Amino acid sequence: MTQSQQNNDKKLHQTLKAIRKSLLNQPRNIDLIFKKGYVLYLLKKYKMAVDAFSNAIEIKPGFVEAYNARAIVNHELGKFTDAIIDCEKALKIKPEYKESFFNLARSQQKINQTDKAIQNYTKAISLDRNYLKAFLGRAESWKIKNNPEKAVEDYNKAVSIDPSSPIALLNRGVALKQ
Repeated sequence: MTQSQQNNDKKLHQTLKAIRKSLLNQPRNIDLIFKKGYVLYLLKKYKMAVDAFSNAIEIKPGFVEAYNARAIVNHELGKFTDAIIDCEKALKIKPEYKESFFNLARSQQKINQTDKAIQNYTKAISLDRNYLKAFLGRAESWKIKNNPEKAVEDYNKAVSIDPSSPIALLNRGVALKQ
């Protein structure tokens, strides 16, 4: 671990300590609970982060960001079905939430639901025509589907959004060779 990473971890632990102290006086403060989950996620304490986001959802069942955050953590844990369920719940509450379409697609891709993943990456892109991560994800799906032409189209769009994106540049080159 580099010195910079150690310093960052130290700051995150200090932040977590302050949040926990504040929660003693405000145990149902939804913003503090969400921040606690986010800090735990950054510290890679994924199971504890899931618990924090679940607590936030229990207090405020319509908290879309908490469903989406829990989906991200479940994805990291390899719990792709749980992540899909959380994204679907978030989208029932907020149907135009591009991040949940993106995270839904990522998890679908992991369980070989590539066609559904492409549909949901496309929905995310329809909500934000410059959604770099969605173009990169959809390009990967096209590669899985053995459609290098469509993959190159998406990588080209990603490069037009961020000409310095090493992922887009490298993967476009790989797709062109297919």
